[in-house]
Amino acid sequence: MIYSVMDQYTSIGLGVDLGLFYNNPSTYFSAGFVLKNMGAEVVAYDETYEKMPWDVQFGLSKKFTHAPIRLTVTVQNLTKLSTSYLAEVQNTDGTVVAGDNLAKRIFKHTLFGVEFVPSENFLLSIGYNYRRMSELAIAQRTPFSGFTAGFSMKVKNARVGASYAKYHAAGNSLQLTYGMDLSKIGL
Repeated sequence: MIYSVMDQYTSIGLGVDLGLFYNNPSTYFSAGFVLKNMGAEVVAYDETYEKMPWDVQFGLSKKFTHAPIRLTVTVQNLTKLSTSYLAEVQNTDGTVVAGDNLAKRIFKHTLFGVEFVPSENFLLSIGYNYRRMSELAIAQRTPFSGFTAGFSMKVKNARVGASYAKYHAAGNSLQLTYGMDLSKIGL
């Protein structure tokens, strides 16, 4: 259920994410398919009912048999080919830049990741999001925009981790996680 209030206006929506996951431990291969944000607005702010921003995603992951490396590829926003907010973009000097070609459109839907997994207790990862880099980078400073990195390690009955994402020159994200299997302590 989704509930929103703005001043004296109220909106209620119903939404669900549906997914399928396949895992083959003997070949170190997994795949997933997700339908996100499926649903509708049930009570509108006024007489205009908004659509849910639904999305279709598909991902593949493959770990090498004799190397501690796992590769991942995820495609997202499969409901629309163009992800650009603007039909054309202007440079600071006023010249118009042509829209995205087919290769750029495809890469804006694709996320890439590499994980170093030497054991079940430790993981290092790095990822790249071309769309984030192309939409949030600025001409003067673009290093590492669109990149993410993280690690996870198991300590006794808990798992700790951290991830870092570079959005653009003025915005980064650092997330710390702590997870515990409560059945290991009797809950």
